Amino acid sequence: MLFYLFILLLYVKSEKNQLLNSFFLMIGSLFVWTSGSFLMRGLANPGYIFWFHISLLGLFLSIISIYNFLMDYVGIKKTIFEMILMGILILLPLVNIEDGWFIKSPVMVNDHGNIIMIYEDISELILIPICLGLLLALSGMIRIGKKYKEDKKFISQSKPIFLGIAFFVLGNLLVVLPIFKSFPIDILFGLVNAIILIYALIRKDVLNFTFIASDANGYFVSVLLSIIIANRYIGRHIIETINTENLQSQLTMLLVIFLSSLIFIQLIWKKIVIPVVKHEAIYFNECLNEFSAKVAYNLNTNSIIHEVIEVFSQLEFIELVSFGKRVTSTNYYEIIESSKFTLNNKTIMINNGTQEFLGANHGLVGIHELMNLILYKSAWEEEKLQLRTLQMDYIAGINYTQFLLFIKVIQGKKFKIRDLEFLNSILSIADVSLRNAVMYEKVYLESRIDELTGIYNRKMFYEKYDEAFISQEISTTGLVLINIDDFKLFNQLYGVQNGDSILKEIAEIIRIETENKGMVFRYSGKEFIILLPSLDVYSSKQIVEQIKSKMNKLGLYSSDFQHRTITASIGISVYPLGASSKNELLQNVEMAVHQVKKNGKNGVMVFDTYEKGITEDLDYSKVYENYSATVCALTAAIDAKDHYTFNHSNNVAEYAVKLAKEIKLNNVVVEIVRQASLLHDIGKISIPENILNKPGALTDSEYEIMKRHVEASIEIIRHLPDLDYLIPAVIGHHERYDGKGYPRKISGENIPLTARILCICDAYDAMKSKRVYKEEISNEKIISIIKKESGRHFDPILVEAFINVLETSVTEFD
Repeated sequence: MLFYLFILLLYVKSEKNQLLNSFFLMIGSLFVWTSGSFLMRGLANPGYIFWFHISLLGLFLSIISIYNFLMDYVGIKKTIFEMILMGILILLPLVNIEDGWFIKSPVMVNDHGNIIMIYEDISELILIPICLGLLLALSGMIRIGKKYKEDKKFISQSKPIFLGIAFFVLGNLLVVLPIFKSFPIDILFGLVNAIILIYALIRKDVLNFTFIASDANGYFVSVLLSIIIANRYIGRHIIETINTENLQSQLTMLLVIFLSSLIFIQLIWKKIVIPVVKHEAIYFNECLNEFSAKVAYNLNTNSIIHEVIEVFSQLEFIELVSFGKRVTSTNYYEIIESSKFTLNNKTIMINNGTQEFLGANHGLVGIHELMNLILYKSAWEEEKLQLRTLQMDYIAGINYTQFLLFIKVIQGKKFKIRDLEFLNSILSIADVSLRNAVMYEKVYLESRIDELTGIYNRKMFYEKYDEAFISQEISTTGLVLINIDDFKLFNQLYGVQNGDSILKEIAEIIRIETENKGMVFRYSGKEFIILLPSLDVYSSKQIVEQIKSKMNKLGLYSSDFQHRTITASIGISVYPLGASSKNELLQNVEMAVHQVKKNGKNGVMVFDTYEKGITEDLDYSKVYENYSATVCALTAAIDAKDHYTFNHSNNVAEYAVKLAKEIKLNNVVVEIVRQASLLHDIGKISIPENILNKPGALTDSEYEIMKRHVEASIEIIRHLPDLDYLIPAVIGHHERYDGKGYPRKISGENIPLTARILCICDAYDAMKSKRVYKEEISNEKIISIIKKESGRHFDPILVEAFINVLETSVTEFD
């Protein structure tokens, strides 16, 4: 009776539907039956005969409600004939109340002090309700048989229902046997029936038990059962054998038994009841929450797809899960990721009709269900064969069928309703996340594609360039800068439209030659840059020669003219042999292009920072002779303003050249270092003389003015285009290795190598020189200071090299 009452409480917490209503009508009938029988045997008021008739009414209601539940469970509507039979069965126990015309109330018998109920007067008219019940059962069996012919899986799905009803019928037949005259076998088997039917509903995910498994319910059940145990086995014994002398010990024993039972039952509740009742629901909720948290702000499609496959692969009933992505403008899908690598890169064809069907369903669709559709039967044989070959059980369309999900279930396993709801919830979340990710990636890519040429732009280059150096898998990285010669003149001669056409053709040539080898970007209006991961100098140069050859053959013909040959100045450098950092690598290719331009254009130069790298023989005296007059004029201007600065710049140039040669820099870099040293303080022309020659320490405001000489130097140099290659060295000569310098506060190898050389040489000469505000410092002390500042102010590698220069050239410097 308590069990049925407990089950009725579930009705309040469960989601209502027709099947659940039928089930709880049945449980209510069983509750009336068992309650009446219990109160009858307990001789409760207003008398056992009253409770007999209540019990009999509950029994007949139970027969009708069980049949009603069975029909609803298997999905069969009741006929009018069956409804009439059920109505008659309800009236029979009411008719029996007057004189017990088919079964009279039981007789009370005293069996050795125990009152038992025995049914002695059973009329032959009992056959009427029995026959009506059998007729109702026969009608149901016939209709269920027809259902089985239509669906062979029906019987296996309904086995628990038939088993429960069998127990119920058996219990009511056994009750008439003498052996069970004092044992409520009918009620016991009715209880077994109810338990089996509850199991059937749980399998269908109709009943929700999760609310039961709370701590509050656990404490209540533990206390209640502990009281019953203590009262049943200990309390009664104390009352019957009460002894004032050992009452305290008996009460102590009672308390021990109560507490032991309480702890034991509470342990069972937490370790067994809660995990069994809540395990699946909690697991699914946790998975949903965890998955949602991972993909909610994820804008990477591959990452989202991986998360979907991860969460599905963890489910015990799924053997294989795969994701397919539609190949642009086709009906083919490529398997891009799978829980088993055997399917990766496999291609499958899905026609438009099937795509529309999957897009409209918003969830998993069984492959067999799909194969029964007319749209599938009308599909190409190739598509049918591919779907059969995949041997998948379910398919789902995601993001308007841009993606397809395939699932293979472990043989013998079946999805429950809750399983499907969970999987579809995951797919719903994934669908929204993938739509956002696809939209973001589209916008992201459009912002990184050059509108004219269709290749990546400068913004994308910097991202991929950084990624190439972050990756630890790439041992070498080649970089190529292509600068089209005299392109401004080409536009003036032939028009911007023809110039744009040439740019498109050049971009396509570079794209084809670098396909599967590297990435090409439009670096500026007339420049392209190529990133070649894992390629050495020789391979990079081969690619460049192919590009250069094809560019030279580009033609723009008409009846009146043929345009001038397209040429380019190209620079190549490879990390780590030709450059020690990504910044240096980029500076090298820019310097290589600069050198080719100054040496006549239309050439290729492999530029290495160090001596071993330059493969072309250039006459550097010719390259720089055009600049010497400009450099001399600027240094003369410094001398007119501040003779110290002039001498200081010459000294720094001497030290810097020796240091550059000490670390084996090539002649180009050595010359850049020399010129940058001569001009690094040219901006001091703009500093007031009272600050330049102040005998004491500068105030904070004066120091800020003095620091501006760096920007002033750059302003002067940048107006001399032929000297702009000096800017990286000049702008960084007051930066510190630890990032505390100025003006940009960059650190480490982010500071150009030429600037790091100037920094240490500039500091050395400043300490060594005598000024109005300081005395000369000895070489020994300067070396000590430089060593102390290694890794803080100065590059540690350059400190070691510079000290070596000082030790070998001390007499010359003195």
